[in-house]
Amino acid sequence: MIATAGPAADRLTNGQLLYNSVQTVKNNRVHQIRSKHRIRTERKKTMRKEVYVDISARHVHLRPQDVETLFGPGAELTLRGQDNFMGGSVYTQRVEIQGPKGSIPKVTILGPLRKYIQVEVSATDARKLGIPAVVRESGPQNHEGTPGCRIVGPCGSIEIQQGVIAAHRHIHMTPQDAADAGVQAGDIVAIRISGTGRETIYKDVSVSQTNSSHTAVHIDTDEANAAGMPGAMMGELIVD
Repeated sequence: MIATAGPAADRLTNGQLLYNSVQTVKNNRVHQIRSKHRIRTERKKTMRKEVYVDISARHVHLRPQDVETLFGPGAELTLRGQDNFMGGSVYTQRVEIQGPKGSIPKVTILGPLRKYIQVEVSATDARKLGIPAVVRESGPQNHEGTPGCRIVGPCGSIEIQQGVIAAHRHIHMTPQDAADAGVQAGDIVAIRISGTGRETIYKDVSVSQTNSSHTAVHIDTDEANAAGMPGAMMGELIVD
C-alpha cells in the first residue's frame, strides 16, 4: 500500500516524531546515568602503596629552659642519634613521668627542643599513670582538655597541668609522596599491616607533611602490639 498525504498521514508522522523524541530523551538519560556511574567508579578507585610503619614509643618534648630544671644549671642534652623516620633527634638523657597512680621511668626525650612541653603515651601507659588516655593530634593547640603529669629528672621536676596525649595515629608524607597519592595535610587514609599473623587495617590515619626525605606512619605501642608487629616494618597505604 502506498501512503498518501492527508490528515491521517500527518497524525502518524507526528506520533512517530513524538515517539522518537521520547526515545531520544530516554537514551540521553541512560547515557547520563552511565557517565555518572563511570565517574563515581573512577573516583572510588583505591590507591595502594607500600609505606614504612614506625612504632612511636612513649616520649616527651621539652623546652630549652626545662633542660636546666631537670638536669641542672648549664646542662645540655647529649644527642644519641637522628631518627629520620621519626623526624627528630633522640637524646641520651631520660626522664621519669609520674601520675596519680604510678610512674614510668627512663622515658625518651625527643628533639628538637620546642616552645611547649608535650608527653606522648599509649593508652596502657595512661592507665598505669592513672590518667585518661586522650587521643589528640600533636601540638599545643590541641592540649585543652588533656591531663597533666609530673616530669622528673635527676636535679628537679616539672609539673604540667595539660599536654599528655595519646597521639592520633598519623602519617608524615613527603610532598612528592603526598602528590602521588592524591592527598594533602589533614586528609584521612588507612594503613594495612599484614604478614604478622594478626593482619590489621587501621583507619582514621591523619596525613601531615614532613620536611624529612622519608614518608613514615607513626602508631603507638598498643597499636603495634595489636597488629603483631615485631618492630618497625613495611605496611600498605590505602587511599580511597
